[in-house]
Amino acid sequence: DEKTLIAILGNRNTAQRLEIKATFKSKLGRDLVNDLKSETSGNFSKLLERLMMDPVELDCFELKQAVKGLGTDDETLIEILASRSNDRLKAIGETYVKMYSKALEKDVKSDTSGEFRHLLVSLLQGRRPETVEGNVAEAQQDAQAFIDAGEAKFGTDESKFNVLFCARSDAQMRAIFNEYAKLTGKSIEETVKSETSGDIQKGILAIIRCGLGTKESTLNRIVITRSEIDLVQIKEAYNRLFNRELERDVSSETSGEYKALLLALLKDPSLRSG
Repeated sequence: DEKTLIAILGNRNTAQRLEIKATFKSKLGRDLVNDLKSETSGNFSKLLERLMMDPVELDCFELKQAVKGLGTDDETLIEILASRSNDRLKAIGETYVKMYSKALEKDVKSDTSGEFRHLLVSLLQGRRPETVEGNVAEAQQDAQAFIDAGEAKFGTDESKFNVLFCARSDAQMRAIFNEYAKLTGKSIEETVKSETSGDIQKGILAIIRCGLGTKESTLNRIVITRSEIDLVQIKEAYNRLFNRELERDVSSETSGEYKALLLALLKDPSLRSG
């Protein structure tokens, strides 16, 4: 019964869902995820499967999907590695080895190249500062350094951006982008688009935007992994950027049980049942 699944799983936090999964296994001797997969299909089934994973295991699963097979899902790699805390990245590294008997860094290195690879490997070290407020004076210096180096040179020396990004907190990067716009009259995003290309451009733009994207897998991952961290802030930022509510877009872009479960998960965590 899909409505019952949505009512129960969509209104529980991660710890409660994992407890339900464990209780199901101990009482019935069956894997709840396997049962859900056999009884559902499509995006609804994929969302349910991910919903029943530990958040760190989900990150590892998504990262593995991003590097296996032909081609690489660059946006997923960047979105996960650039948005997780240092402690979370450490946990991801340890869990990935347990799940796949291979180091995440090794998989990333074998599937990427050039400055994009350097950027990902730097992020994997989990050493970015985590200050919550930007320093305007330092941001002005960094923004000026970009300009002094020359925008054309920026396009041929992406390592400068890599070094800067991996040595600054998210709050500091936002301050730098703000100062850059004041000094040049254009956004850092415009400069990146005109002066870079390929994977590194995708990577840098993903960092700058921290965008949600419209891919179902991205939507699933963000709603699940951020629901108890900063989903309220993500929804507010989405509203500011696009002048419309995230829930409205989810309603128009999805359908059926999948839509109903996503909308349940998008509710303020404090309003969920215990």
